[in-house]
Amino acid sequence: MVKYLKDLENQILSSPNLLSNYEIVVVDDDVSNDDTCLWLETNKTEFPYV
Repeated sequence: MVKYLKDLENQILSSPNLLSNYEIVVVDDDVSNDDTCLWLETNKTEFPYV
């Protein structure tokens, strides 16, 4: 997931005026024990749009 979030954060838009603010939504089914929510909370400064 880190690779994909970094790729999204580092995109260069061809027309930045069309999109000045955005949000990335991560859906976690809470079935696995991989601590996705905890990881996102811990790394929220690195990925401000998540």
